[in-house]
Amino acid sequence: MKLVKYLAISLLLLFRLKKRSQAKAVPASQIIEEAKVEAAKTHKNVFIIFHASWCVWCHRMDTA
Repeated sequence: MKLVKYLAISLLLLFRLKKRSQAKAVPASQIIEEAKVEAAKTHKNVFIIFHASWCVWCHRMDTA
């Protein structure tokens, strides 16, 4: 019975966390535009890094 209770609580928490993360997502285009504005103000360049948690080569580059 405790296992079912813990499983139900875990699923509810997981669903809430997933829902929150989707609601707070900001489009990449908006982030890039904000970075361009800030870079123009400070006379700097914008450097964009592409990374994937599943990419083996990305993880190898992290250590370099």
